[in-house]
Amino acid sequence: MLSSNHLTSDVPVDQKSRLVIDHIDVNNFKSYLGKHTIGPFHRSFTSIIGPNGSGKSNVIDALMFVLGSRARRLRQNKLGELVYNAEEGLNKVEACTVDIYFALFDDSTEQVQYYN
Repeated sequence: MLSSNHLTSDVPVDQKSRLVIDHIDVNNFKSYLGKHTIGPFHRSFTSIIGPNGSGKSNVIDALMFVLGSRARRLRQNKLGELVYNAEEGLNKVEACTVDIYFALFDDSTEQVQYYN
């Protein structure tokens, strides 16, 4: 089973406000066994950097999964491969989830409102 949550509330955005990603919660997604919070991200977040094997691509895959990208674009042959895959008999899981939490940042007042 795979699921993702989308922004469901009406977010009032004006010219001085912008919607930014605050943090991401993943549960059994790709290399993340169990629940993990990635972030919080800075309001000017524009890139992910780190050494090889640190999970940069998995963060982008999580974003693409929630935003509706196809499995081929997620570097997988099928969506079932997004579920954490333990070695035989260890921590076998059958589902994964990804939640993205947004913040509405007002550049003129530097106030933040949080949404999920």
